[in-house]
Amino acid sequence: MNDVYEFSRAFPKVNFRYFITPSEPYTTYMLDFRSQSTQKSMDIGRKDGANAVKAGEKMSYIFDLMNQYETDPEIVGKYASFGHFMFEWEKTHKPEQMMEFI
Repeated sequence: MNDVYEFSRAFPKVNFRYFITPSEPYTTYMLDFRSQSTQKSMDIGRKDGANAVKAGEKMSYIFDLMNQYETDPEIVGKYASFGHFMFEWEKTHKPEQMMEFI
């Protein structure tokens, strides 16, 4: 996730509206580019992308959390990674925009 945060900081005028992660696990190896191996991953990606666009900018709060994690030494000291911080934050906050993703 650090690369996502770095890109958002490198391009401050860009509105990063969507943060998409796979809704189900990929079953292929990353360097297996045969059609039969990549088709399921492509289908998952298309479905997740379409769902993200339909849902709107509901996940954009993640970029605010990234900034909070990267700029607050107390948070960085408490959590091993941004993923751990986000997981704990979502458990306690469950913002309105997360309800259809939980």
